[in-house]
Amino acid sequence: MDSHKTEGMKATILVVDDTHANLHLLMEMLTQEGYSVFTTKREQGGSGLGINIVYNLVTPKLQGDIPCKSQPDVR
Repeated sequence: MDSHKTEGMKATILVVDDTHANLHLLMEMLTQEGYSVFTTKREQGGSGLGINIVYNLVTPKLQGDIPCKSQPDVR
């Protein structure tokens, strides 16, 4: 994961994950309103709450948005 500030109040977070086949599904869910939680590690203790917390902070509280895109072979 890498993050950096871009112009104005924007930030970019790059997540490189080639181990999860469900990453494309996550990207689709992030672009839809009303999703709740997502995890690929439920059997390993993952709850999926992290992305929900980000969504709830950025969208209503900061009045921002979370644009997402998936690109294969990005490093």
